[in-house]
Amino acid sequence: GVYDLSGRQVLDLAFVTERPSGDHRVPWGGRDDAGRLLPPGVYVVRVCVPTEADAAGTSAACLVHLAY
Repeated sequence: GVYDLSGRQVLDLAFVTERPSGDHRVPWGGRDDAGRLLPPGVYVVRVCVPTEADAAGTSAACLVHLAY
C-alpha cells in the first residue's frame, strides 16, 4: 500500500494475481483510492509478498517523493 507520513493508507495496492519470480512494477499516478490527486510530498510504499515458507525478508518499504 501507499501511506502518508502520518501512517494513513492512501492507496491499497493489493492484488491477488500470481506472478512468477522476478522483478515487477506497479505504476502509481499519485492518486488515492478515490481517484483524487494527492498533494506533493513524501509517501511510504510498503510491499509484502506472501510465501509458502513464510520466509524472512518478504516485505519491504521505501520512500517515494511525489512532485508535479
